Amino acid sequence: RNKSEFRRTIWQVIVALNPHLDQELVLKRHHWSMDREAFLKEKQTNFSRCLRSLVKLNEGIRILDKVEKLRSKETQPRWRAAYDLARAQLLSYRVRQFQYLLALNKHERDNPSPKNPKSNEWDITNTQAMLEPTPEEVKASKVDMKELEAQKAQAIALYDEVIKNHPGTPWARRAQQEKGWGFGFVLTDHFWD
Repeated sequence: RNKSEFRRTIWQVIVALNPHLDQELVLKRHHWSMDREAFLKEKQTNFSRCLRSLVKLNEGIRILDKVEKLRSKETQPRWRAAYDLARAQLLSYRVRQFQYLLALNKHERDNPSPKNPKSNEWDITNTQAMLEPTPEEVKASKVDMKELEAQKAQAIALYDEVIKNHPGTPWARRAQQEKGWGFGFVLTDHFWD
């Protein structure tokens, strides 16, 4: 792997974005507090982690773009598949993480009551529907719904290429799975026994 700039670069991006190696990349999905003050504290921690992760995702995309010209020279199909999937994932995770931030903001703004009176926590779950940023969020981030939809479409197109170009492989199965997850997030109430 280290003898090839293409392979080495893919591996470096994977390592840089591995949440098992960098706990500051782990975003909370389950067991959010229903206590407003505790929720806001958890939100701030995860908001900061997500912003840091978005910077790393953008850097990973930039790094992979630099070696794209080497893809056609790679002799091993698995390394081409790894590159193709990583590129699609980085683009889709960028949209998903922005949606994660929007979901946290919306939950804070709306301060909903649980639908089930027995619920004792909030969980963030994937959904097909994406949240539209508020005018304030667009102003702060310079990202609007049109931009999010364009990035989502690009990520889906790249996942489709992985599925088409690497049929029957683990990379194609993962691309199909990730397409099915959706790009949006919603907080739902849940009972944790």
